[in-house]
Amino acid sequence: MLGSVYLLQSVPLLEPLTEHLPDRVRLVGSCLHEPAAPDAQLVEWLHSRSDAPAPLYVQHGSVFRAGDTFWSGLLAACDELGIRLAASMERHRGAPPDSCDADRLVRGHVPQQPVLEQARGVVCSANTTAVLGALTHGLPLLLFPTGGEQPALSARCLAAGAATTLPASSDAGGIRTALNRALEGTAQRQAARRLQAAFAQFDGPDMVVTALEELTVPAVSSGVA
Repeated sequence: MLGSVYLLQSVPLLEPLTEHLPDRVRLVGSCLHEPAAPDAQLVEWLHSRSDAPAPLYVQHGSVFRAGDTFWSGLLAACDELGIRLAASMERHRGAPPDSCDADRLVRGHVPQQPVLEQARGVVCSANTTAVLGALTHGLPLLLFPTGGEQPALSARCLAAGAATTLPASSDAGGIRTALNRALEGTAQRQAARRLQAAFAQFDGPDMVVTALEELTVPAVSSGVA
């Protein structure tokens, strides 16, 4: 490890090996920031079905090694379970065209913050942004990790009890079963809320500023910077 400090967006409840991490690694909770921007279509869609259950937020990712079956399987599963969904598809290489109806909002980009405030759960490839968004809102996760940091982060969420995982190559039946378990199981929702409370005790941006100040002040004082 060549750097002076490593800032990890996590909390001890999600990172059980905290005490074994090098001193230069610090847990800083969540540093998510999504600039607010007017989105009339999204606001209208979120409020268009006051009689319907809360929607699902989907961040599909690019699905590096699973082909293109997950999206069609997820749609079929949601139709069978009567679940509304808002899907952000900009990272999917075979993204479907934008569409909007009473039960589905599918676009290249759907800001996650407004949806998460009303959502019942999150489906994603276990990318950091979507996972942190779900956990800081106390939402259960259905994860299909495929590459990068996703397998490790998925394993952390699974061990904490806040996620259900499955291969991205799963068919509609497997997705339906996993989705129903993730959304209807009280244990998983309770685990997600415990993590939400844990993240709430960390002021991520402030902790980052403090860490940077600790690095720069001595350097300035010594004339190095």
